[in-house]
Amino acid sequence: MWIFIALVPYARHTVNLFMGDYYKNTIDIFFPFVILFYGIGALDNFLKEPSKKAKIIIASLTALVLVNFPYKILVDSIEINFRLQMIVSTLIIAYTALLIFWEKINKINKTLILLLIISELLIVSYPGINKREIYTLQDFKTKMGGYNDETLKALDFIKKRDKTNFFRIEKDYKSSDNNYGSLNDSKAQN
Repeated sequence: MWIFIALVPYARHTVNLFMGDYYKNTIDIFFPFVILFYGIGALDNFLKEPSKKAKIIIASLTALVLVNFPYKILVDSIEINFRLQMIVSTLIIAYTALLIFWEKINKINKTLILLLIISELLIVSYPGINKREIYTLQDFKTKMGGYNDETLKALDFIKKRDKTNFFRIEKDYKSSDNNYGSLNDSKAQN
């Protein structure tokens, strides 16, 4: 169902309430919950029957292949964060080792998994939380958060030529410093 939503445009538009052709909502929201749902189910099955280690090894090898697959060959413009790739690979191996040796380290395994999860959350979320571009008040006054571009000069030129204050402008480029254009550019630039 989730792959259908991601791949079929009409289904994706329906889920996103026809707000635009955004893959972000489909991939960033639905897929993690589906993976989490199946992961919790797999962990529950493992805790009921810890002797089935072959499935864990197969799933871990599959995850390692997916994480370390050379996507650069398929899509030249893709950027791969090799540091994060190695961290995720190490975490997959650590989780696999903990689950394989579950019965031998039974007394401390829940604590180790909890510590590993906390470590993963801290390590993986660090760049998103601490390495963001921020604007000081002075930067915002001079750059307006990236909105201070040639658009404002063009608007001033139009306003000086046409005193009626009614004109239509089509803007087909983004002004802000974010990765995606915003429908609010015109409001931010008056």
